[in-house]
Amino acid sequence: GNEISLESLQGKYVMIDFWGTWCGPCIDALPVLKEAYETYGGEDFEIVGVANELNLERFEDFVERENLKWPQIPEIYEENNDIQELYSVNSYPTYYLVDQEGVIVEYGMALSADNLMETLAKYLE
Repeated sequence: GNEISLESLQGKYVMIDFWGTWCGPCIDALPVLKEAYETYGGEDFEIVGVANELNLERFEDFVERENLKWPQIPEIYEENNDIQELYSVNSYPTYYLVDQEGVIVEYGMALSADNLMETLAKYLE
């Protein structure tokens, strides 16, 4: 219910995670995202999830059940896909890493589950 903007997160690295509860690879990546949030989340790093969903209730139940602690923005399919359109998202998961100045510094495979911790370490350690 709260608003969030990249401007309000300026000064941090922000990973934008475009995902959905219906997306197998997105769910498979959750343990690594949780590890990244536990390791780096806080003053210098934030994850913002943007979920493409068919149903708001299913999304809310999933976020609560999985104990996702980072901000989540649900975009209900065919109702409001503004953020996904802005970032030209056409597959899931899609990841972007934005630096403290708001510039996209990494995207795609560099932020995949296999590479995420190594990529974040490059910027945050």
